[in-house]
Amino acid sequence: MMDKVATQILELFKHLVRDIFAYLVGGLLIIVNILFIDTQFFNKAFYLYVINYDEYLPVIIVLFSYGLGQLIMGFMYLAIELSGIEKYIKKLPRFKYSSDLEDEIFIFIKNKDAYDFFVERYNYLSYFRWSLAGAGLISFLIDVAALAKYGYNPIIVASSIFMIVTFLIFLLLHYQTDHDFNSRVKILNKVIKNIDKQNKPE
Repeated sequence: MMDKVATQILELFKHLVRDIFAYLVGGLLIIVNILFIDTQFFNKAFYLYVINYDEYLPVIIVLFSYGLGQLIMGFMYLAIELSGIEKYIKKLPRFKYSSDLEDEIFIFIKNKDAYDFFVERYNYLSYFRWSLAGAGLISFLIDVAALAKYGYNPIIVASSIFMIVTFLIFLLLHYQTDHDFNSRVKILNKVIKNIDKQNKPE
């Protein structure tokens, strides 16, 4: 009974960690960038308004970050996948790979511990980098909009450069992670099949 409860708690914790990496961190980066713009153009007017809700501020930030994280995923789907940019990135020799969901399912069924250690960890990392790439691109667009609306500010210019570099770095890291992830899936799939063959009675 206790083992079952411990397993359920562990599974819940894993899903929580995945959501933190995939949604909260990216959303939080956008919030920090908006507050940074606020300090440069509005003398912290937005920050001072929000801080008055200090009793509920942590909850508001978590919920808002999570919501922004969901929007990041949708935005990246439209901007990178649906636009066809991803197709060209995957043609580059460094990022060229073919994925097979059946291989992942096979590993999960045959050896869940191996799946968690070799496959799921890379899944988390891929989502995390995808989210940070999206947060960087959205923050860059927000910075550019602020500069266009309120005028030149060297600190916001520096911030926009930082954000677009963040986008490019994490976008490429995401596809590199996906490439490595799929390599691991294929290798692990082959290893498990070889072990099954060796253990099969003559």
